Amino acid sequence: MNDSIKISELFDLNETIAADIFDGCTFPWEVLSKIGDFIVKLGNILPESEYEKRGENVWVAKSAKVFDSAYINGPCIIGKDAEVRHCAFIRGNAIVGEGAVVGNSTELKNVIIFNNAQVPHYNYVGDSILGYKSHLGAGSIISNLKSDKSLVYVKCDGEKIETKLKKFGAIRVDDLEELIAMSLMLSTMKRMPEKATFASMNLSGGETGICADVGSLNGIEYPDFTEETLKKLKEQLPSYASPNNPLDMTASLSYDADLYAGALRTVMDDPNIGMVLIGYTLLLEIADPCIHYMYKGIEKVVQEKDEELSKVTQEKDEELTRITQEKDSEIARLKALLAAKENN
Repeated sequence: MNDSIKISELFDLNETIAADIFDGCTFPWEVLSKIGDFIVKLGNILPESEYEKRGENVWVAKSAKVFDSAYINGPCIIGKDAEVRHCAFIRGNAIVGEGAVVGNSTELKNVIIFNNAQVPHYNYVGDSILGYKSHLGAGSIISNLKSDKSLVYVKCDGEKIETKLKKFGAIRVDDLEELIAMSLMLSTMKRMPEKATFASMNLSGGETGICADVGSLNGIEYPDFTEETLKKLKEQLPSYASPNNPLDMTASLSYDADLYAGALRTVMDDPNIGMVLIGYTLLLEIADPCIHYMYKGIEKVVQEKDEELSKVTQEKDEELTRITQEKDSEIARLKALLAAKENN
């Protein structure tokens, strides 16, 4: 493995407030999915004498200069003496280092900007890390979405390294309203999906057809369900339902929170699926109570998945602690042996 693209070779971790996020990681892209949670954890322990909280999960150093026309969405930390200039657009999951510059009409999304780095003029920086004193020229765009929308690989000295990411860069949207909706969605996600594949769950054939058409137009991949998933769905859905992806569950499930939760759980557990899209047609003239039962079903499954994630994270942390302790003990033993040998 080429050492030149490792974190230890690329960055001076003394020049960022986010140094701890790199612990246990080898390559820079491994931290991208962790930025949002890290900001929330770090922000809550920042000294109030130096930082002020502005809105939900947004912390700004008192010495930083933020222009009134700048937009900042959390989670975000703006470091000491940093500048966020006119019409800057920070979409969330952004750490702006001490003395760094976010220039006019510059957009940030899911980034770590090291101290004294500059993105000063009409820049876009998404899913990226800019090291100490980095500088982007006017109009520079950082976006790594491949034209075929396949997973991104990093090539170094002839070696092809898998990142397991579909994109480092921008998510294209059609208008400002969609941009705001997408930013809000991303800001609420506790983790990014491991696969860029989707399942769509709907209550009618019309919604299912719309999702299929929109997916085709925008390159969304709806993979086939596994045989195990199909078997479970056939047991859970009415006999007249077609358990394909996109999925028409029929409206009958929408009035039973437990049945809805069961079908959602089955789809989420499918190894081919990275993210689930829930379809629901909002009619202002009709207050259909089914949305209540759907919400209850979704809430139930989300709570279960959060508990599972917390358990897995705890187990991984415990395993990492155990390995670290074993390594520390081994290092101490070797140092003692070396010292004894030198004394002899």
